[in-house]
Amino acid sequence: MKFEYSTKKFAQKALKTVKRLYITYIIMLILLAIDFLILVVSDEIKVEALFIFIMIYLFMGFGLMIIFSKWINKTNWKTIAINLDPYAYLNINIFMKKWFLNKKVKKYAVHNIAYAYLMMGEIQKAEEALKDLDIQEVDDTLKSYIMLRSAQIDFKNDIETFKKDLTELKNSINNMKISEKIKHQIMESIELDEAVINNNEEKVIELATKIQEQKIMLYQVIGEYYKGLIYEKNNKEQYKEHYQFVAENGNELYIAKKVREKIHVNPKHKNTKIKTTGISILFGIILCILVVIFALLVDYAYEKTQIAWDTGNVEIMGKEIQLPCKVTDFEAYFGININEDEVNENKFLEVYLDSEETDFDTDWVIKTGKKINLYVEDGYITGINVNISNVWNRDLDEELGEMVIFPENITANSAIQEIQESYKTGIINYFMREWDEIIPARDETLYSYGMNYSGEKYNLTVDTLNGKVQSIFYYKN
Repeated sequence: MKFEYSTKKFAQKALKTVKRLYITYIIMLILLAIDFLILVVSDEIKVEALFIFIMIYLFMGFGLMIIFSKWINKTNWKTIAINLDPYAYLNINIFMKKWFLNKKVKKYAVHNIAYAYLMMGEIQKAEEALKDLDIQEVDDTLKSYIMLRSAQIDFKNDIETFKKDLTELKNSINNMKISEKIKHQIMESIELDEAVINNNEEKVIELATKIQEQKIMLYQVIGEYYKGLIYEKNNKEQYKEHYQFVAENGNELYIAKKVREKIHVNPKHKNTKIKTTGISILFGIILCILVVIFALLVDYAYEKTQIAWDTGNVEIMGKEIQLPCKVTDFEAYFGININEDEVNENKFLEVYLDSEETDFDTDWVIKTGKKINLYVEDGYITGINVNISNVWNRDLDEELGEMVIFPENITANSAIQEIQESYKTGIINYFMREWDEIIPARDETLYSYGMNYSGEKYNLTVDTLNGKVQSIFYYKN
């Protein structure tokens, strides 16, 4: 059966509210998925952590689903139980059946659609709606229930058919695999209808009053309707008092429209209010967070493509080398001998390039030339450090500073601002970390400032003192 939305004003308004929040919910799920995919594609999630991130994603998605489901179920219930508007109730459940993927939710929505038609007095449509259900025992029971309600609402006084329907309904209920509590509630409803048919006024009043113990407007209206019904049947004037309550508070229920015709009361419609303040604020906050995360991740992915120092290419005294390189290759390339036994505990080894040795007929051997520090691991040079902080000769300082050219033509003689500009990746500059420190000295206060640029394969660390570069260390991760 094709279900048509109600065109009534407040029913349409309720539909728009649910649609708006549903679209917000879908957008959040999409953003959450995109955020996760960006992390995966940009290789920021390691294989060993992938399972954890998948669980976090599913947990967040499931959490959003629970929040939205609780809100729509609560709204659904309030629409019919508090606002007594079966038309708005109909629209919400038609939307749920069309757009929700869960089969159980779809069946639940069909039950509600049938109930909405029932409360509108559209008995035939209610029965047709239930044809969409697959579960035979539920289908048969609800069809019987609708026939029962048809007699209750329209009260056609077809006693024999009604009693037959009651017998079939009782047998069906007893065979259903439902909780005893629900069975008891249905049986009480049947007893109430039987009492009306049998004109048992005392029993009707007792059961109707019991229904009204539940302080919900729908049950208050139904209870008053039954009381009015039995009093009307017995030609007692107080039926008008009970019908008056139904007419004033029954809103869009069919029974309210019927009694308004009987006692000649003008129709009233109460605004079907759907409270969205709480969930709208919550969804708004979550959506803003996800949008910010999305923007940050997009910027992060973009900045990652702007990393300029991840090449491993270094130029030393006009000769290019690629890190890491074998110690033996480095020796051959620069015509020097490297003794790996001299590598210190921090894996650094001092090497003099273009050096001279002077022997003063003593045990002293003085090395001169351009000194750099090599970072050595397992026979490979994986990093190069140029440190000019201890060079006292200005000319040698400048010469040593230019000896090694790092990616983007950066040297130890480069200005701090030049290095920052060359290695800047974007507005946030994700891959740059900086620190500073005030160092008290005897004659002056020294200002130490450092920068570290982390790439996927290579890092570059710059240390400065009083605004001048002191050392640059370029190394493989």
